Amino acid sequence: MMGPKRWARWVAAILWIAIVASEAEARVSSGGPAETIRNTEREETRRDERERRVEILLARAGADEETAEERGKLYEKAQRALEGGEYERAAELFERLFREELDSARGAEALYWRAFALYREGSTRDLRYAREALELHAKQYDWAPTHGEAEALLARVRKELAVRGDARAVQALDEESEEAIGENRIKLATLEALLAMESEMAFPAIRKVLAERDSGSARLRKETLYLLARQEGEEAAEVMLDVVREDPDPDVREEAILWLGTMNSARAFDYLVDLLGSTEDPKILESAVFALARSGDARAWPALHERLRNRDAETAHRAYVTFVLASEGGDEQVRFLMDAYGEIDDPGLREEIVLAVVRSDVEEARAWTLGRIDDPEEPVEARQTALFMASERNWIESEELGALYDRYEDRGLKEQSLYALSRKEDAAALEQMARIAREETDPGLKSTAIYWIGKSSHENAESVLLELLEQ
Repeated sequence: MMGPKRWARWVAAILWIAIVASEAEARVSSGGPAETIRNTEREETRRDERERRVEILLARAGADEETAEERGKLYEKAQRALEGGEYERAAELFERLFREELDSARGAEALYWRAFALYREGSTRDLRYAREALELHAKQYDWAPTHGEAEALLARVRKELAVRGDARAVQALDEESEEAIGENRIKLATLEALLAMESEMAFPAIRKVLAERDSGSARLRKETLYLLARQEGEEAAEVMLDVVREDPDPDVREEAILWLGTMNSARAFDYLVDLLGSTEDPKILESAVFALARSGDARAWPALHERLRNRDAETAHRAYVTFVLASEGGDEQVRFLMDAYGEIDDPGLREEIVLAVVRSDVEEARAWTLGRIDDPEEPVEARQTALFMASERNWIESEELGALYDRYEDRGLKEQSLYALSRKEDAAALEQMARIAREETDPGLKSTAIYWIGKSSHENAESVLLELLEQ
């Protein structure tokens, strides 16, 4: 079984932005300075009183206020998720920790590990979020112990985005090349000039640079790969293949594999397919999978289908194949995942397929996802993922979420129903949470319902809390 349920990585950020925006709007809409002060004081008084009521209700239900020790536990939980390959969950937990410790070394560390988890998750959107986090780290936490690691990871993220055609990343790469100094700068400029001239000495010169093994030459070799990948023809592909086979630096080899997917070469394609069955290195496998998907060769999809169905392959690898099929293959590959779902017996992999389908725009996705939610034979993790994502897409109304809460016997599904209700802003969602808070006999679930009512931005949330206090 997989670990805790996966929540969407952007949930915490959306919630944070919504709270900040609502407070800013209230300040802007006020009158002159004196009125602004009075409004601010009234706002703070209401907020303090509301928080006090929530604390009373939570105490009645047996919940404790979060302490520094609990934040330490949150850090440990996030690290376990990261080590277990649950990168999306880890990113979410590190985001929570970062928001709670913005000005501390632990906050800087949490920001770095959030970026690392997003980098390992691997989608283009994840990489862009990772880049934003790392750029913030570079700007605000240059004093932190994680500063050096964050700089190195930012360089890798930018290279990965450049491979995928991200204009900003390509520009950053070009700027870094311009900033190169000394011998490396001269070599790169010389190689680029030879290539522009279509000189017969260009490829021998490139091979010579790529054969360098002295300390510090890895960066130069990576920059040379960028130049090489922009060339056409089998000779360029053969040079890139030699790097994959012979370079001693794993980062250089991974980058060369990614570039292979951009080269229109039959030999490169065949090598990538063979690589899927000849290595167990997870990073190399991921690079090969992504390179195949971006190769433009129609034979890539059957090769990736075979990897998904291979029960001998690691679940994490098959999950990455699932992600790449959905993100790079369009509607046709999403429909393949829907059809193949019944053949998959791994609960964690089923959850990944559900996540891929519900994120898609395939016409049949809604009916298919709702079917997973209502099926008691489905793995709980897959149902939790389907429930949350379907609610986010407004495929489930608040009344139906309340009905699902009542029908569910599994505690995790009940909690997921409450969280989905908390994400909705309509009166019906608040009414359902209030009903649950009144009727629920389980202290923990009652606490959860009260907590989310306290976080609600609905105008009636305060009156609901008052009613609950009077019970």
